[in-house]
Amino acid sequence: MVRLGGKAWTWALYAPNTIASVLFCIVSLITFADLVQVQWEESAGSLGTQLNGVLAATFMAPVLTGSLTLFSFFLLIKKSFSRSGTEFSYGVCTGFFLKNSMFLLLTGVSLSATKHFTHTFEASPTGVWAPSATNAYVGTEVLAFICCGFHLAMAATLINNRKAFGHAQLTVDELGLSTRLRSSGTPSSSAPAAGAPATAGAGQSGAWSTV
Repeated sequence: MVRLGGKAWTWALYAPNTIASVLFCIVSLITFADLVQVQWEESAGSLGTQLNGVLAATFMAPVLTGSLTLFSFFLLIKKSFSRSGTEFSYGVCTGFFLKNSMFLLLTGVSLSATKHFTHTFEASPTGVWAPSATNAYVGTEVLAFICCGFHLAMAATLINNRKAFGHAQLTVDELGLSTRLRSSGTPSSSAPAAGAPATAGAGQSGAWSTV
């Protein structure tokens, strides 16, 4: 059984987090564009300022999430292969995940609170709001909550594995392969050299005696 180290676990969680974040950014911006079209549309209820909150959420959330995704990717790449330790930037990334999880939670709540407006939009005779727009709206809401959970998990993982990022690289032990290498008979780099010859002085001990 492969036993993963701290860095490997961090990357294992970071991969699905990134996929969910990218999907959220795309769908959220689509929802933002759809809401802009119906904000002042009279046939769709002309909700106007009532949509300001959800418009701000669906625009700022993908901007912040996309920025965090890029920042964390390059940071983790650097920390995985350098000896610089965690440093201040590592703490900033951890705090960014915590803060953004709260913002994503608020985004999901805002979308849930205004979801009933989609029925009014669909009833518009001008067809300004298609059923696919409702699907994108619901998808944005669901992904906001999913990404919120992923971001909280990432923050907890970064805090728990902060010491692991003080090493130079993803070592054999962190990847959980040292046990498998030993079982297969492959010597590890840390194993002492076998069969070292004894020193001449040690081999001749007792050959001379004092009178």
